[in-house]
Amino acid sequence: MRLFRLMKLFFIINLLVICSVKGDEVPFIFNYTESAEPGETIGLQGYGFGEKSKIWYALLNNEGTEVKPSKELMALTQSDIYIAVQIPEAEQTGVYAIWVVNNDVWSSPVFINKARVKTAEFDEVMPGCRFRVFGSNMKIGDFNTMARLVDKFGVSYNVTMKSIDDNIAELTTPENLKVGESYKLYVNNGAGGEMGESVFEESLFVREKKDDLLRLEVPWGGDFDFAKNVYNVKTDKRLQLKAMGDGVTNDQKAIQKAIDMAASQGGGVVYLPAGSYKIEYESGCGILMQSRVVLRGAGKEKTIIKYGYGKPFSTERVKGKYGWPLGWPDCRLEGMGLVFPGFISTCGLSDLSFVNVNECGHFLHTVKNMPEGGEKVFVKNCYFDFSNGWGLTLVNIDKLLVSNSDFKSMTVDVRGINAPTRTWPWDFKNSYNMIVRDNHYFYNAGRFGVNGCHHALFENNVFVRNGDYQAKGETGGLNMDYVTDMIILNNSFLVKGHPILARNQGETILSQGGDPNQMTLGTVSEATAITIKDSKQEWQDFTDRVSTAWQYAVHPTNYMVAIVSGKGAGQWRTIIHNNDTVLTVDRPWDVIPDKGSHYIINQWSAYQLLVKDNVLKDNHQGIMMYCGGNDIAIVGNKLTNSSGIYLRADQRMAKKRYNLLWNTVVSGNQCVDTDGRRAAFVSLLLAVEKDQDLFGIGALGVVVRRNTVKAYIPNVTNSPIKAEGFLNYMGEQAAGNSKIGVNVPGILGSVWEYNNAINTDNAFIIGKGTHHVIIKKNQLENVPNPIFDLIDKKQKMGAKYIVTDIK
Repeated sequence: MRLFRLMKLFFIINLLVICSVKGDEVPFIFNYTESAEPGETIGLQGYGFGEKSKIWYALLNNEGTEVKPSKELMALTQSDIYIAVQIPEAEQTGVYAIWVVNNDVWSSPVFINKARVKTAEFDEVMPGCRFRVFGSNMKIGDFNTMARLVDKFGVSYNVTMKSIDDNIAELTTPENLKVGESYKLYVNNGAGGEMGESVFEESLFVREKKDDLLRLEVPWGGDFDFAKNVYNVKTDKRLQLKAMGDGVTNDQKAIQKAIDMAASQGGGVVYLPAGSYKIEYESGCGILMQSRVVLRGAGKEKTIIKYGYGKPFSTERVKGKYGWPLGWPDCRLEGMGLVFPGFISTCGLSDLSFVNVNECGHFLHTVKNMPEGGEKVFVKNCYFDFSNGWGLTLVNIDKLLVSNSDFKSMTVDVRGINAPTRTWPWDFKNSYNMIVRDNHYFYNAGRFGVNGCHHALFENNVFVRNGDYQAKGETGGLNMDYVTDMIILNNSFLVKGHPILARNQGETILSQGGDPNQMTLGTVSEATAITIKDSKQEWQDFTDRVSTAWQYAVHPTNYMVAIVSGKGAGQWRTIIHNNDTVLTVDRPWDVIPDKGSHYIINQWSAYQLLVKDNVLKDNHQGIMMYCGGNDIAIVGNKLTNSSGIYLRADQRMAKKRYNLLWNTVVSGNQCVDTDGRRAAFVSLLLAVEKDQDLFGIGALGVVVRRNTVKAYIPNVTNSPIKAEGFLNYMGEQAAGNSKIGVNVPGILGSVWEYNNAINTDNAFIIGKGTHHVIIKKNQLENVPNPIFDLIDKKQKMGAKYIVTDIK
């Protein structure tokens, strides 16, 4: 209690001082580097810093009783909206409180190295449940981590916490949690005492602890309490029609009747003993699943369901309720091999194979939920051979599990097909609370779609692209547009056969949710604490999350508005209401934008995304964040002959594109080019139009640490990225553009330190529009030119405010 009284007194005194000075002298920190060890750089972005602000800090002790600023830090570079400082190398590792002081007015502190949970493995837990959380600063030095759950009355329950690394911690809930209640999770990496604790923004709901009869290893696995009620399709006396499983007899009706009976009796497992089950049909679908029914075999090598006999079904496009002809709004069952009906609940497939025999050569219908929607759906220990048909489509499922399964897709056409679905190996659009783990995929063409998904974990999967057949259309790896709270962990993206050709497409891990129809920008006419007005606008409804022009992905959150220049630049908020000219945000502005400030309205293509410990080998393009994002961590990935890590903000206003890339960490990755087919790089770029003034900040607060780029000799210059190394510049300044980036920062406050550049012609390429670039403590091997600044020849201007230890 003494700690909190001291804090309260300190901030009351500070507030009184603030109220006695002009508003434009009050410093506010909007964005900051979240993690830093001694000797590393911290960037602070905000408002009212002044040109000569002072920066103070304090190391929080383990008791959490030290809140008073103790030491001043010297600025490496600073302006009214950005300051960079370095934690002293002799300082102890821990949680640091940082203040900005302008004319004796102190900002509120921000805390560096404080543990923060971004997302959890499950949205529901049970007493005694083990689960993981993902975030930042989960582990600091040798400190003992701790966590607790707090109920609505403020009662705390200690949680066992084991930090695996900086990004992941494993928790075990206590046995005495109350079923049916929601709890807030507090975590602490042990380095900052009481003040080092933070609260997870979301709540965890505690469900009843039940036996996981099907061993799904998810909390909702206990809801399959009907699993002991088994219907053997060959022998069960309750079934009037038995299946043969001899590969000759048509078993379609027998299997369907067993499914219908199990559903009518409150649920059950329809068991298919070892055998080959022929599913032939001339109308409708092959198998129609039901709620509370599981279709289970004796093993994916032993139980084989075959379909795709006879003439192909029509692939005529049918428009759905939004007018879109290609996907899930089309609720036809006709022709599908297996269908999960819309809004199905508590069902799944396990221990069997599902094979398209494709008797006619172009039987395209496969497995799908039609229409969209459902909950608690799983696919476990199965094998799918789609031949050249469509893939597995499970759209808008709450609590989806796909595990320990194998997929084969030999489709050769990913565009122009007259079909009510994608020819992608699978598409899980708009699903959430989803786990996809320990699967193996072999495919010719297409992508793996997760557009609009949130709270999703993709872990330990192996994706193998067939290099012996290379489609010309939309082909690559994981496609994740407009996603939130997504974890891409320890997957392998490989190529079998011929090397992938160096041409467009081929992105391995891709986010490109930058639909111009979903963006707008303008100038503030007036604002209040929670509103912005632009009298020149006639806005759409920004709480409508359906992207009608972008494959009908449903955005996980409402639209956001960000201030990109003028007073309060660097702030963003979620829009909760709007009319034609006025929008209301979810929480007050720290600094109210003034008339003339520039804003943009958009959806984050990726928000709170972790891409960690993945292996990419021989792919055409690597980890590609084409349309920006916010709160992204790309950590520990190994890219071999798979180009590099591409981060891009976008400010091509003539094309109605304005994407932001804010608060992103790229750390511990390896990008290696051993064959000279495509460049290896880590790049931070801003796409701009030629001869167009910058509208505002595009990229902000990007930290690139401890990465290795190893180039081929001679360096590759004819790939989509025409240089190897670390890149930080705008896209058009090399053409001699005389208007861009003179005073407005397009890329603000990027930190490049402790990286390794090997065999690159230039270790770092920077350019005009890039402000406050920190390039320190990097290792260079066989690099003739450490830094190349793309100077605008007309203005004789390149990057501004460069801090480097390279001479």
